Amino acid sequence: MKSEHSVIPLLVFELLLTGCANQSAIMPTSTLSIETTIPVIPPTLPIPPIETNSPESVPSENPSVEKLVTLPSLSLPEFNARYSTGDMTLSSDNKLMTVVSQNKQDGTQGVWIWNVDDFNRSSFGYQVNVEKLWSIAFSPEGSLLAIGGTETVIIFDWQTGDILNTINIPNSESVQLVFGPNNSIVWSAFNNQVTVWDVASSQVKYSVEGITSFEPNSFAIRPDGKVLVTGAYQGINLWEFETGRTLGFREGPEGGIGIAPAIAFSVSGQFLAATGCSTNAFEGCAVGNVILWKSDLTDPSVMFDLPFGWIKALAFRPDEGTLAAVSADDRIALIDLGDGTTIVAPSLEILGRLPPADLLLIKDIVFSPTGNILVVSATDGIQFLDVSTMSWMPNLRFVLSLGYQYSVIPEGDNLNFRTEPSLAAEIIKKLHIGESFGVIDGPEVVDEQVWWKVKIEDNTEGWIVDMPGWYEFVP
Repeated sequence: MKSEHSVIPLLVFELLLTGCANQSAIMPTSTLSIETTIPVIPPTLPIPPIETNSPESVPSENPSVEKLVTLPSLSLPEFNARYSTGDMTLSSDNKLMTVVSQNKQDGTQGVWIWNVDDFNRSSFGYQVNVEKLWSIAFSPEGSLLAIGGTETVIIFDWQTGDILNTINIPNSESVQLVFGPNNSIVWSAFNNQVTVWDVASSQVKYSVEGITSFEPNSFAIRPDGKVLVTGAYQGINLWEFETGRTLGFREGPEGGIGIAPAIAFSVSGQFLAATGCSTNAFEGCAVGNVILWKSDLTDPSVMFDLPFGWIKALAFRPDEGTLAAVSADDRIALIDLGDGTTIVAPSLEILGRLPPADLLLIKDIVFSPTGNILVVSATDGIQFLDVSTMSWMPNLRFVLSLGYQYSVIPEGDNLNFRTEPSLAAEIIKKLHIGESFGVIDGPEVVDEQVWWKVKIEDNTEGWIVDMPGWYEFVP
């Protein structure tokens, strides 16, 4: 069950107070005991947007340049209702975040750019005509994006949508991708290779061994740009970045690294974390662990056992005091690197009968620049974990989903069905236990509530609030 709805900037969560909406305005005549409405709190502090031109206002210098298809700006609730998300990353100045996406309705692929200080609306969005988008990365100066997909890497100007370069990689998928030093791009693929591409010459500099399984995060570049680290079944391989010359192999303790390695450097490069498995079971890893190396990358310095199996993603907090890890069964743990204490975040799962497409899968994680929020990329869009309280603030995983049928259950009896998404709007009628409806539009956030436009059995259209425990999916 949800704990809170709100659409608020990442950096001002702790400044806002949670209020309660007038319950009677939503269910004015109900004689049932209905649980208190949990409000959505809009921003209370003005945050200036980054000074960038919109895609419509920036003319292309060369009209013949191929462009990506521009998508309309969306609020975060609208975005989460329409898109599942995957790989995400911050710009080097920590002002922008970009994420790859898939439209839940038609399966089309896209990329989105958000202002980190204000997630109220997307800054830019583009549709990308590839079969599958896996990865995305900002260029060092932040003006370009590279995206990796089925048999291709595309480099484009994110303010105009102009495609500047396309790299064809036949019979391969660029699963993880980053800009490397010295005008290079690095990507991993399912052929268990990590490739370094020279942008200036448009040629492969070299490829090295790097295990990639069912998730990305299979390599990392040390922040000084001198060392490339790739995963192997029993440990990690070190390579001199400029030449691809081997710098040796580091064996992981007690079972090695495993079949789905995740590797991450801390911001300063002081630590390198890699996944492992301390206890194997018949169907895989029973107890996963995180192996922590110091900057000299000699022997593992610390190993943390976690209360779940394979770990598929890692992220260091900017202060390097905490490491976040995501398990293969989509649980999140925060590890205190000082004393080894591990805290597991509450699940984002929603109780009750849900559409099959509403299965929650976590794809990637990244800390906000302040370190107070862990941004989580999932099949239900972008979610935010408040690190200090270990709570989802706001919880933007909705009870209802576009395109599906639901019915009212006893807790939702006497549901107000309104002409507009507002507590002041006219009530068309009240919906009762067993009445069904289809979700056709939304969500919109009005009067501190999340609203959906629905069509009831007689084809009348109106608006209802999103509320845990009031509805169930009709197969």
